[in-house]
Amino acid sequence: MEAQTTLREQKKALTRDALVASAWELFGRVGFDETTVDDIAQKAEVSRRTFFRYFPTKESVVFPRHDEQLEAFLELLAAPHNGETPYHTVRRACVAIAREYMKLRAEMEVQRRVIEASPRLIAYDVQLDQSWEDAIAQTLTRDGTSARIAAIEAGALLGMIRAVSRGWLKADICGDLPTLGAEAFDHLARGLGRR
Repeated sequence: MEAQTTLREQKKALTRDALVASAWELFGRVGFDETTVDDIAQKAEVSRRTFFRYFPTKESVVFPRHDEQLEAFLELLAAPHNGETPYHTVRRACVAIAREYMKLRAEMEVQRRVIEASPRLIAYDVQLDQSWEDAIAQTLTRDGTSARIAAIEAGALLGMIRAVSRGWLKADICGDLPTLGAEAFDHLARGLGRR
């Protein structure tokens, strides 16, 4: 039974990977807006219905790692180190995620180009970021900071994270994202003054 489960899981992973690869090939060639779900399914040699078993929308296939990355981030936030302030928990979690992003730079560069070419994807990206911002805000309330102030701080932090990521992806020289992120967090902390 276990071998069957593993085989089924492998087949599901291969199908998902085929859908993602087909989508990226089409997005790169004809653009996101011009590509249909049917086009992606046909290229991956699966049905439209199969596509929707893996991805709820065409937009979601552009962000195939979102759920697992957010889950990893939430786990890091849920396990603060002894004596660590909420701000430093968020900083540590973001730097850890940045280490994972370093392995995905080429994929993320293509993803960023596709997103920036589509107003629909820009809006969807902002929508997805809300989950990260909410998680940051919730973490920042652990020291008694009000929800209103934590939301403002989380918005500022997410803006900083987006700026660092954008600069890293557009730079001609591949910098070290964790180092860039840590420097930005330190700069922002000095600017906030209360941390």
